[in-house]
Amino acid sequence: KQWYQRRVAITAGIRGSFLSQSAQEFNPDALNVSNIQDKWLSSSSLLRCVSDMQDMQAMSSNGVSIYNLGPYARTCYLNEQRRVNVSRRHGAADLRYMENYVNCTFGEQRLTRILEYTIRGAFSKEENVRVSGDPLRHNIIVSFGNESVHWYAVLIDNRLDQKKVVYYDSGSYNKRGMIARCTFQLQFINDFRATYLRDVLGMDIDDTRIDCHTHPIMDGKSQKQRNSFDCGVFALANVERYFCQPNFPPVTQSLMKLHRCRYINKLYSFARDIGLTE
Repeated sequence: KQWYQRRVAITAGIRGSFLSQSAQEFNPDALNVSNIQDKWLSSSSLLRCVSDMQDMQAMSSNGVSIYNLGPYARTCYLNEQRRVNVSRRHGAADLRYMENYVNCTFGEQRLTRILEYTIRGAFSKEENVRVSGDPLRHNIIVSFGNESVHWYAVLIDNRLDQKKVVYYDSGSYNKRGMIARCTFQLQFINDFRATYLRDVLGMDIDDTRIDCHTHPIMDGKSQKQRNSFDCGVFALANVERYFCQPNFPPVTQSLMKLHRCRYINKLYSFARDIGLTE
């Protein structure tokens, strides 16, 4: 208890960065005294924790190259769809939601240990996108979704001998619904590459398109949560376990406090490595 309280206190004390908020969200709360809402993971915590995974995989001799698609794609799409339906009474969301997605995902400076991920000169979201590169030139694309109050994870594996989509849902979504959510992520990548990376930014993007035929969709068989607030930790830990098997603890409800402690320690180490704390 004293160990994690010190990590929470130090990491939460780093004002002016996402680390303060995330440390509070990951707090394992050994005495179960916190409000349930304080234990839900925010979009920013998921986005930045995957950035940390990118760093660690890049520094590993046998690591994989990760593209951090983030948790905002489907949320931005659904918000635009609701706006369109209210204003026009019919129709579906067009690609204007892409700008909102870019603002949410790439709109702030990324904290990183890796020089090649660091923007030289003045920061801009456009340069942040360019530094991240083409999603299909990375081994694995990581994304999350949350239509209401439940997080799930979608991994798109681009490795030649392992092309597939794997989803992890610790809740009760049915298979048909999860396949639809995965199909959306595949189409989103096609749209993002063609309409934003190539047409808006002028990046060198080929005409490759992906779908459920090039990347068959599979259930990652996540264990189910037994409360209303651990879905984000389940999603994040399942993603990490996909990279690190078999040397990774099981992602189960009984070990959720352990996983929360792990992420507190990762945040602390990350802050120390980039010079935010000693």
